[in-house]
Amino acid sequence: MGKIFWIGIVVSLLLVTAVVSAGSPETLATANLEVKANIPAMIVIDLDAEELVFTNEMILAAMADEEDGQFYVDHDTPLTVNVKGNIGYHLEISAEGEDLLDGAQGIPMDRLSWRHEQELSSSWTDLSIEDELVLTQNTAGTIKQYELDFRLLVDITDPIGEYEGTLVFTLSALD
Repeated sequence: MGKIFWIGIVVSLLLVTAVVSAGSPETLATANLEVKANIPAMIVIDLDAEELVFTNEMILAAMADEEDGQFYVDHDTPLTVNVKGNIGYHLEISAEGEDLLDGAQGIPMDRLSWRHEQELSSSWTDLSIEDELVLTQNTAGTIKQYELDFRLLVDITDPIGEYEGTLVFTLSALD
């Protein structure tokens, strides 16, 4: 009985193997395809506001601190600069022109100053048409948010007007 039992097991296994093999297609050929992706250096910048407005209310409230005809108006909301990229970079800021303009009237752009909010001990930097380094990010593959504070030096004799200018934020790759 032991021999018949083992013969039955072997025959059963052969039948199962034959049934499974009969239902499976036979592989006749294969081919391999190598996949490559050339990822370039990528970086994007986004600002959380379309404009930086010093309102009449902000200016009139700050006028209480006027000394010698001048006073600073601190903007009440920091500007958030979002940077995403796969490379290290320098973030710089500059003014597009020498003045904030209202027609032919102008206020010197260097009366607008900024500082990196995360470093409140940092001093205020006057804007100019020259790029000023805000920070350097050495780590590649990061998503970062930076907040910048702005303030405007107003002179009580500034002509009435709606003055405009443009700030330029520049990202450059680390060498």
